[in-house]
Amino acid sequence: MRRFFLAGFTFLIFTIIVLPALIVRGLNLGVPAPIPPEEEAMGLVLKVFRVETGELVEMALKDYLVGVVAAEMPAEFAEEALKAQAVAARTFVLRRLKVYGGQGCDEHPGADICTDPSHCQGWLSVEEQQEKWGLVNYPRLRDKIAGAVDFTAGLVITHGGELIDAPYHSTCGGHTEDAAKVWGQEIPYLQGVACPYDFASPRFEEEISYPLPEVASRLDTEVALAAAGGLGGGVDMAVVAKSGSGRILTLRAGGKEFTGVEVRERLGLKSTNFQWRLEGENLIFKTIGYGHGVGLCQYGTNGMAQEGHTFREILQYYYTGVDIENFTD
Repeated sequence: MRRFFLAGFTFLIFTIIVLPALIVRGLNLGVPAPIPPEEEAMGLVLKVFRVETGELVEMALKDYLVGVVAAEMPAEFAEEALKAQAVAARTFVLRRLKVYGGQGCDEHPGADICTDPSHCQGWLSVEEQQEKWGLVNYPRLRDKIAGAVDFTAGLVITHGGELIDAPYHSTCGGHTEDAAKVWGQEIPYLQGVACPYDFASPRFEEEISYPLPEVASRLDTEVALAAAGGLGGGVDMAVVAKSGSGRILTLRAGGKEFTGVEVRERLGLKSTNFQWRLEGENLIFKTIGYGHGVGLCQYGTNGMAQEGHTFREILQYYYTGVDIENFTD
């Protein structure tokens, strides 16, 4: 009797739990199955300089990419956006690997790449991910990001058969920018495109205020009050040239000329698309967008994903004339 009971119980468990799971796993339903994590490694070991600790560490490609996506893009973004970010991050680092002829990280000899987002790409350790998301949310969000990395395993962005330089930024403010307008070098796949997808970004518009003397100090020039009698008028600042996307290319202040990039860096502005106004003794800067504006717009990426675009469509929108290929091929 006991034997029949155990047999019946086992059959019941198999029917209710195991069999449905096997059926679900066996069905593709038209969706490509994620590539096993083992294939992501492709035998690669990266030399990563952790600026937070001053250590040069070795890590597998997948571990590095999960940390990059966790640092560089909100984990709550749509899955197709996370996949696009994973492919961009993979392309970014593989292009720099010394084993493939890349220049590595020029600020940290011996490293392929560093974790300084202003120079290479941001990166978060497991402990930092737990701190960022909380212990309760960590398993779910890490699995979501790891899934995006696994799904796109081996995929990179190429132009003319070569890995591209794949810059990205938070919020373009309605239009991305040509690389030539920011870095002075014409790059065919880094051309500005209209981006009506990033308006939900919390960084779409921001304001920052400085006392006028501080503006003069940061720009190392005398930004004089233009109006006779002083306050309430304008300031001796004027736009000399703008790009088609609305970003300031050249600005004159106190008799000196600066590039928009120089002004952004000296004043700590979120973007080179900015305006200003004088209120009392303070100069108020209003910026549109966040970042250099070249390449992939992250909040635009999420907007496109929410409208149903795939990660391939997103990447080929922001990077002009590129292909998405398997690196192992």
